Order: sequence, then C-alpha cells, then structure tokens
Amino acid sequence: MGTTITPSTLTVQIKEEITLGGTSYDQTVTKSITSIASYSKRILKINASSSHVVAQFGDSTVNDLYDVQNVKYIRITNLDDASAIIVTASGDNEAGALELNPQESFQMFNGKVSGAAAKAAITSVDDIESIFVHNATGVGVDIELVLATV
Repeated sequence: MGTTITPSTLTVQIKEEITLGGTSYDQTVTKSITSIASYSKRILKINASSSHVVAQFGDSTVNDLYDVQNVKYIRITNLDDASAIIVTASGDNEAGALELNPQESFQMFNGKVSGAAAKAAITSVDDIESIFVHNATGVGVDIELVLATV
C-alpha cells in the first residue's frame, strides 16, 4: 500500500520584541523547510536525578532510529516552570551540551554536531547519534521533543 501523506513545508519563526529608549529592535526570522514528510511531537517525562536518551539517529529509519540524513528540524523545550535540564547532542566521538532553564527551547536545523575541549574552536561536525536529556533535580521534568524529517 502506498503512502497517502503528501510532503509539506514546515515554517519556523523566531520572534524578538523589545523597545529600548523609544527605539524598537523587533526582529522576526522565518525559515521554511520544504518536503517534510514526517513530523513527530511528543511530551516526555524525564525522571528525577536521571538521564534519558530521547532520540537516536542512524543511516536509515529502523525501529526507533531516525535517518540522520533526513533530519531537517529538532526542537527540545523544557516545559517545567522551576527546574533546568541539560541537553546533550552526541556524535561518534564527541558530545556537546547546554542547559535549558524553565520554558527555554533548543533548536537544530540538521543532524550535525561536534564537541571540543574547553576554549577550543570546533572546525568540523559529524552526524548526530543521540540526544540525551539530564534532569539533576529531585522531581520529574516534562519536555517537548519535535522532530521533522523529509
């Protein structure tokens, strides 16, 4: 049986609004991603004092793996109103992490990552293999994970 899904365009907007000293510095950046055929949006509970793999990537879509070559958009949002989380994107031999405070989001527009020693420039990237979320708090934290692929 053939698919009945017609690929569509995903539009992502980042909007900033601020006025300082009577001058508006508003900015809206819009990115359109064509041919999106798969869109996954999930809310996940990250248990207290633990790390969870929230997405894994490979050379093809098999079981729970996303085909890294088809990844066009990833967003992770910390839905908690009090606790921060740590998001790690790992590749073959490296990983990079960042902290998401309550109600903050992290976005990627491809499946490429890298890491480096402290104060070192990163000069190349590799395919992403996993995304981990760490919750160091004593209570569960909800996150939203969005993945769009062609």
